[in-house]
Amino acid sequence: MAKVFVFYDGVFAGLTGREKEWVELDVSDFSHLMDKLSQEYGDKFREAVLDDERIDVRAGVSVLNNGRRVELKTPLQEGDELAFLISIAGGADG
Repeated sequence: MAKVFVFYDGVFAGLTGREKEWVELDVSDFSHLMDKLSQEYGDKFREAVLDDERIDVRAGVSVLNNGRRVELKTPLQEGDELAFLISIAGGADG
């Protein structure tokens, strides 16, 4: 069991109605966190984060655990900090 801190940016804050929260997990990996958050916030949250096959994080979305990108089987530990972010691409020409 682990208790993790979750930060929601932009569209994810809109879907959850909050910017941050602590979440307790019985099984400590990212796929189980997604299951718990999807139960709480619905299919729209899951669809915003995961690709259509639900096997990876959707392109254009970054989920970070203590500053590192996660995969579904990424293990989570007590006190980890996760951030759900929309990736921003682009830059100056020339």
